[in-house]
Amino acid sequence: MIEYLVDGSSSASRMELMLDAPQRDSEPLSAFEEVLGTAVSEMVSAALEYAPQVDEVLIYFSNENGTRTADVAYVQNGTLLTKDHVEAPDTSSAMKRALLKFIVSQVGRIQASVDSAHPIPTAGRIRYAVATRSVDMDLTPTPELTDYQVSPSDKFQEWLQQVAP
Repeated sequence: MIEYLVDGSSSASRMELMLDAPQRDSEPLSAFEEVLGTAVSEMVSAALEYAPQVDEVLIYFSNENGTRTADVAYVQNGTLLTKDHVEAPDTSSAMKRALLKFIVSQVGRIQASVDSAHPIPTAGRIRYAVATRSVDMDLTPTPELTDYQVSPSDKFQEWLQQVAP
């Protein structure tokens, strides 16, 4: 099930989906929504491949000023952990780089699929709950990095503080 809601007051888009759930009988998805759903599913799958024994996956991406970046954190045994501290089979630098590079490539797919009804997201926050197999995602179409003193890493850390268990 995919629900795509737009909150006009904050200019943020919200998408909730159940991975592997049957589609509702409603309007067909737009090409953008199909690409977005597939890209998010693949990002979550890659993050879970990196750290399979977690309760939640938190993915942040930034797509501003000609640069795409991403980062991942996890909730494991009730504790919020970055990709550097989560218990995972392979926490090598090469594996971390591969994970982030893959997520950034999916952001590129999302950007390539935008249409007049869906502006290019400048940031995304994806939260996947393993137990319920549900995704909560916020997309922001307005620039967040207007102050050059603020980096995507700062925005990621700010979000983690907001969602910490």
